[in-house]
Amino acid sequence: MKQINLLKEHELWANRVSTRIIGVFCLCSIPIFFILQNVSFILRVFLSLGSLLVTISALIISVNKQTSKYTKYALTIILNTFGFLMTVTMGEGNRSVPFYFFTILALCLIYLNPKVILMAAGGTIVSHVIMMLFFSQQIFALHEPTMYIFVAFIYLIYSLTMFTIAIKSSQLLDTLKKREDEQSKLNQNLTEIQRQIAVASAQLRNTSNTLAKQAGELLSSSQETASGMEEMARMVDVETNEVTKVSYNVMQINSIAEKIKKQADELAADFNKTEDLSKRGAELMYSTINGMYDVSMQINEVADATQRLKVSSLKIEDILTIMNGIAEQTTLLSLNANIEAARAGNAGRGFAVVATEISKLAVQSAQATEEIKQITGTTLLDVDKVLNSTATSLAIVQKGAEESNTASGEIENIMINIYKNSEQITEIYRVLENLVAMNNAIMDGANSLAGIAEETSAGTEEIAATTQTQATNVDKIAEQSRALEQMALALDHLVNQTTS
Repeated sequence: MKQINLLKEHELWANRVSTRIIGVFCLCSIPIFFILQNVSFILRVFLSLGSLLVTISALIISVNKQTSKYTKYALTIILNTFGFLMTVTMGEGNRSVPFYFFTILALCLIYLNPKVILMAAGGTIVSHVIMMLFFSQQIFALHEPTMYIFVAFIYLIYSLTMFTIAIKSSQLLDTLKKREDEQSKLNQNLTEIQRQIAVASAQLRNTSNTLAKQAGELLSSSQETASGMEEMARMVDVETNEVTKVSYNVMQINSIAEKIKKQADELAADFNKTEDLSKRGAELMYSTINGMYDVSMQINEVADATQRLKVSSLKIEDILTIMNGIAEQTTLLSLNANIEAARAGNAGRGFAVVATEISKLAVQSAQATEEIKQITGTTLLDVDKVLNSTATSLAIVQKGAEESNTASGEIENIMINIYKNSEQITEIYRVLENLVAMNNAIMDGANSLAGIAEETSAGTEEIAATTQTQATNVDKIAEQSRALEQMALALDHLVNQTTS
């Protein structure tokens, strides 16, 4: 709808009317200028051309968009100038000239603008002041000054009346302008509302179609969701069973790990005891080896002493052989003595007794020597046995010492292995502790997972119920989409009626 500016339209209308009136007035004044008797012909021509020029200038100013707003002020200047020239040139014939200035206010009232009235009245006053100062003869040719004073009061009342009418008219035009602006804004708002209603109608139609489409998709999605929830519930049940199995297996692993941990702890304690015993055994082994070395030295000394005893026994046997020879010789001597005593008779009886005793001693010596010889032989045999036993014992001791050295090396290796095994068992103990901790964490996770599975199962049931509710709501949405489509059609019909 095209916006109308009342003030602008009125000003353009006033410009058209005023310029036409001035044009007619100027054109009609040309013949009047030529019949003036007291004005030279050149001045008449000049006034006629001036009137024509003023008419053309007023038309140009009023038509031009940039200068049209100054038309009202230009017209007041033209009218006051014309009155001034008429008064000056007509001389004694100016009886009706003062009343001309009343017509200027009447003509300017067409604009209904207080500024134009003030400018016209001000121009009239200035013109009369100039005429009274410089052209007093022409002004007061047929009228008395009191007459002009009376006319001045009438003109003042007339000017105030015109000014009041212009102010009131201007206020009315301002009110009309405000109403026009309000009407324009209202029209703009109505146009915008119509546009928004049309847009809303299109959006409602699109929304209705979209809702109908989405309702179908949502229904299909709800059905798929319900099916998926059932499958998820089944899988959650399976998962719950698996979690229960895992929890049971973890409990068994944890129990086994605790047993292994306990056994590892006991084994570590046994290894520590074994390590202590091995250390003691090694110390005893080293002490035994040292004792064997001492025994070996003592056996060597015994062997040396036995060897010396054997040598001494052989020497004793030689001595016994000599003593046996002496005993045999003594026996021979005692026999010889007995023979000689027998020859001597009585004189030789005492000597015979002595010889007999010596013979007995020789026999006893021979017997004792034989016994000593037998004992010495037995002793030599025993000495040989002792030497053999000593050699065997020495070999056994040396072999035992060597074996003890080898055993000590093996014991050291065993102790090293025991130490390594002890460290490995300690590491196994730590690993088992970590395993127990991990099993406990797995147990906690399995319990949490079981709880989550239960919550998930409950959630799937709620989702299934919600899906069923959504299916019901989808039907309602479909009905609402159809209602929205009907509303869109009604809005389109309303917009069409408003536009037409």
